[in-house]
Amino acid sequence: MILLDQPRPVRFRRFRRTAHLMSDLVGVAGTVELDAFAERVGLKAEWRQNSGTETEHYDLFDGAIERAVAAGGVVVTSRDLILRVVRPKRAARKVGLDGRCCTGLVPTGPCLDCEDYEPRSRTP
Repeated sequence: MILLDQPRPVRFRRFRRTAHLMSDLVGVAGTVELDAFAERVGLKAEWRQNSGTETEHYDLFDGAIERAVAAGGVVVTSRDLILRVVRPKRAARKVGLDGRCCTGLVPTGPCLDCEDYEPRSRTP
């Protein structure tokens, strides 16, 4: 599911409101869902921030907020965004359910940090 936090006032260049766009799916599936949705509302993939982390998101401003809501994005509070997206992704990462070990690297064997995986290469 695609979620965005409640738009809030901002004074940045010509913009007046901002929000964060995130996917609640864990791992690569979340990135794919987020990028597909972002493209539908006119955002470029290179605008994605914190790629491959539990806080992976797009910043939305003014018109992009309305386009995201019209395209089916669900508006939640900032607290709900953390509870529904960030915390579950962080928990999944800790136990290796997102396909990465605790360091954000692709698992291939025991890891010195989490004792479950050995980091080998960075994921996109």
